Amino acid sequence: MNQSAAKPLYTREILQAAMSLADHPFDDTLPYKAELRSQTCGSRVMISLAVDSAGDITKFGIKAEACALGQASAAILARHITGNNSADVESALHSLSGFLHEDSGQIGNWPDLNMLRPAKDYPARRDSVLLPWRATLIALKNQGN
Repeated sequence: MNQSAAKPLYTREILQAAMSLADHPFDDTLPYKAELRSQTCGSRVMISLAVDSAGDITKFGIKAEACALGQASAAILARHITGNNSADVESALHSLSGFLHEDSGQIGNWPDLNMLRPAKDYPARRDSVLLPWRATLIALKNQGN
């Protein structure tokens, strides 16, 4: 899509979500961590989390050095992740990635993902949007290591 015809990327809703990221600070004391950097845009995400015996996430912290869209994606993940597990995060990532990279009109069922729809028109921002989700899966795979 011609970027001049694209919808605005940094909506008020996205900027508010990005600012809310401070509500979910990275916590170095949590047992599972991951850090991931985008080769595309240089964004960096650090994840810290804890899970219960069933594998459900009980605590979550994140630090995102990314554009406002990447920070908004991280905030959307953080505000709804408690009580979810690896399969839930993987499903959301799969849906979001499919929406961004394919002609799928479906963005997925994770709450607030619709806020990220404008990213589809900006290929250079897609990796930043997906980065927090990928880093979370890496942290979850580090369980028991």
